[in-house]
Amino acid sequence: MSSEHQSASTGTQVTPAVFSSAELSAETSVPLPYQAVRKRRLFTVFLVLLTILLLFGAIVLIFHFCNPYQRYLRRNPFDYRKGEISSDPFSNSNNSIARAIAESIDDQAVSISAAKLEYTPDMTLLPTVTFYDYQHLGQNSRVNIETAMDNWMFTASLDALSKGNDCFVRDNDRWISDAVIQMPNLYQYCFAVESSENNTISYYNSFSSTVGETQYECEIWLMETKKNQHIVYDTLYRYYHNDTLCAVRVLPSDTTEMLIYQIASYSLEPDFSEDWFS
Repeated sequence: MSSEHQSASTGTQVTPAVFSSAELSAETSVPLPYQAVRKRRLFTVFLVLLTILLLFGAIVLIFHFCNPYQRYLRRNPFDYRKGEISSDPFSNSNNSIARAIAESIDDQAVSISAAKLEYTPDMTLLPTVTFYDYQHLGQNSRVNIETAMDNWMFTASLDALSKGNDCFVRDNDRWISDAVIQMPNLYQYCFAVESSENNTISYYNSFSSTVGETQYECEIWLMETKKNQHIVYDTLYRYYHNDTLCAVRVLPSDTTEMLIYQIASYSLEPDFSEDWFS
C-alpha cells in the first residue's frame, strides 16, 4: 500500500460539534414558539379577569353609594336614626302652629313634596325610601309615588288619584279604577286639625325637641281613620322649625313600624285644576 493511500486512510477525523443546553447562558436561550404564545394567552386572560373584577367592583360601589336611597340619606335634613332629645311636654293648644297653618290653607289646593322612611320597633331603618309629589283639594287627591331601594339604581313609579272614595291608577294615558290601592293620608298627617267624615283628630300636647343639630317645636295629635270597616289609630308628631312644618312622625295602630315623613316643601296652588283626568 502506498504511503499516499495510508495517509488518506489514517487522516484526522473531524466530528460535528456537540452542543449542550447547560453550556448556554440565559441570555442566549430561545424559548420554543408555543411557550411564548402560551404566556401571552395567560397574560391576556389575566388582564380580562382583572378588568371584569374592577368593573364589577365599580358597579357594586356605584350601586351602594350612588343609588337614590343612599343619596337621600346623605342629604336628609331630618335624620332620625339617632332619635331625638326632647323636653317635658306642655300644653300649647291656644297657640298651635298646626292650627295657624290650617287657617292659612283655608280649603285651598295644596301641594306637598315629601319623603318617607320606615323604622322597625328596635329602630332599624328599612332599606327603602318613598318619594311623594302630592296634591290635595277638598275630597280629591293625586299623588306621584317613586320608591327607591338600597343597592339598586332604579326607582318604581306609580301615579294614583282619588276622587271621594274612588281610587284610580294611571296606565299610560288612561285612569283605571283600583279598589286595592291605599292613597296616603299625607294631607291629614300634615295639616288636619278638625275632624271630618272619615277622620277624627284632636290635639294632645307639645314639647321641644332636637333632632340632629336642629331644634324643633313638636305637636302631638291623635287621629282616628276609618279604613275598610275598621278604625286605625295614628299618633302624629308634627315637627316645626321657624313655624314651618319639617317632618311628621307617625305611629299607626295597624303596623309595628314607625313612619317618618320628611316634608321637603308645601305650598298653596291657587291655579290648581280639579280636571285631573284630562
